[in-house]
Amino acid sequence: MVTGGSYRLHSFTGLKSAHERERLLGRLDDASLRQPRASLIESLKQATKFQEHAATLAADGKVTPIEGKRLATLSETVRRCMERVRGRRER
Repeated sequence: MVTGGSYRLHSFTGLKSAHERERLLGRLDDASLRQPRASLIESLKQATKFQEHAATLAADGKVTPIEGKRLATLSETVRRCMERVRGRRER
């Protein structure tokens, strides 16, 4: 979920460990443009890391298949939004 420029996951009950959930949420927080001195390019890199981490969790069976798809959709949507903003800033 995207709220006010920062991203939050509601509840991914399929994550088999609280540690993995916190790592995943940390990656999302790192991608937030609200971080001090965060550049759009750095946020894009962090969003890509989130996307890769989410894909790994899904591939390893650490989230349910439905949650894996949700994470993939969320991360791709965030990344595409950032790419559009980046494109507009470069004009």
